[in-house]
Amino acid sequence: MEYRQKPVYSKTLKMKWLLLMFVLSAFITSYGQETIYRKNPNTGKTEQFTYVDQMPEAPYDVNQYLVKKISHLPQYPYYSKVVVQFIVEKDGSISNPHVLKKRDTMLDSIAVEVIKNMPKWKPAVHNGKKIAIPYTLPVIFDFE
Repeated sequence: MEYRQKPVYSKTLKMKWLLLMFVLSAFITSYGQETIYRKNPNTGKTEQFTYVDQMPEAPYDVNQYLVKKISHLPQYPYYSKVVVQFIVEKDGSISNPHVLKKRDTMLDSIAVEVIKNMPKWKPAVHNGKKIAIPYTLPVIFDFE
């Protein structure tokens, strides 16, 4: 009778495998359509959208706008990304810009000010009606 030796797996290999499975499962569950909530002005109730027919978009190059507004600032010796969320209103105006994860108060306030002063966007459309929805945009400060 012949005995087979079981393969020996190190604890680090098992941990790497578990970490890989966790990351993959988190990616798979988070990948999908974004849920959007908005308050209905007629009923006062909050409505939930899994998608909208047309997302809001800027009728100009947003990256070019950001570079133009940020390039004159004093040089920082590091790279920083400030993620700003704001509402694109029914008329295309920008409201309620705020930083999602605060890091550098000066760069955060500059990013919010730049977003607040953006020209109007084309609003989101759902079921043929213009709606106000949140939009998230990274503002990158790279002075190298």
